[in-house]
Amino acid sequence: MLRLIVIAAYISVGLNPLNMGALTTQQPVLDIEFSQQSTLEIGAPVVLSGKAIGKVVSVNLQSTSSKKGFSATVAIESVHRGLVREGTFALITSPLPAYDKPRENVVELFVPKQESAPALKDGKKLKGFASFKEFWTAPSAS
Repeated sequence: MLRLIVIAAYISVGLNPLNMGALTTQQPVLDIEFSQQSTLEIGAPVVLSGKAIGKVVSVNLQSTSSKKGFSATVAIESVHRGLVREGTFALITSPLPAYDKPRENVVELFVPKQESAPALKDGKKLKGFASFKEFWTAPSAS
């Protein structure tokens, strides 16, 4: 009975007892614009410096006659939101799995080296690259 009360208390204040304290309500969301198509699934992890800090919550195709990109909306855990600063960009990668799980694409965030860069403001979009090849061949891949 005590466990049930503790779980109810966690849920009532917006905490996920399975994630041991990470906020589940009102997580900051960021939009990432990709100019080329790639495979990215809802629920894919968002990683910064090797640590999962969020997940993909939606993927929207933006295919027109001249452009075949897409955008992804990602939710970042509130405790990590301040790490995403101006100049941050995203890259879709497929790291090797640690176990016998199939490889999955993840969104990896790269922040600028300048510690003084301000935190990314709400509503700003991040530049995304669908592959390493696109990143390295982009005119300004910074």
